Amino acid sequence: METKATINHKTPPFGKQMLADAVFRPILFSTPMVQAILSGQKTMTRRILKVKGCKPFVPDNSWDIETILKWNKNYHPYGKVGDILWVRESFYEPIFEGLNGKYYYKADLEEQGWDFKWKPSLFMPKNACRIFLEITEIRVEKLQDISKDDCINEGIKREVFPPTGENRYYFYPCNDLRDNSYLDCPKTSFYSLWKSINGQKSWDENPFVWAISFKVVECPYGFR
Repeated sequence: METKATINHKTPPFGKQMLADAVFRPILFSTPMVQAILSGQKTMTRRILKVKGCKPFVPDNSWDIETILKWNKNYHPYGKVGDILWVRESFYEPIFEGLNGKYYYKADLEEQGWDFKWKPSLFMPKNACRIFLEITEIRVEKLQDISKDDCINEGIKREVFPPTGENRYYFYPCNDLRDNSYLDCPKTSFYSLWKSINGQKSWDENPFVWAISFKVVECPYGFR
């Protein structure tokens, strides 16, 4: 059963939930993934594991998880269970008075045809953040080892196919003949999503990734 995330869409801050020992770290999400978080469909994300102190690279198949973590001195760039990820997303800050609210978000207004000059998520300041994710689990695994359930938890777009009432999963545009179609395989949908963001080479390399599960929380006390 799908449940929508409880988010106050007015200008932040929204609340003062106390998370005593939490560490706050920024994380970037694309507009479709922000929309999936807001709808309650996305509760996981995967990020390529890179070794601390070295140039970014993808460990080959001769590395195992224990070796990576030992070499990496158990460095977790996204934090540990209980830490907070504050979401950076595409946004707009009005430079004139008269608009209702200080910040606007592409994830809310894109489909309504609002033609703002959206600022990239990379440049979102902390004051504009409205989505906070508490890490509930974090582990390391190979990208292509993702399960069917995790593919769905990654927020892939899906619709019910009327003749059968079964779910069909969107094939994201990535220069493939199947672009913009709906298939019955969640993993194929996730593959197309990953490829559309990171490229075919990244999928073929099958890198180790951080598999991060999270839940939406209110703005923690002391964040701003």
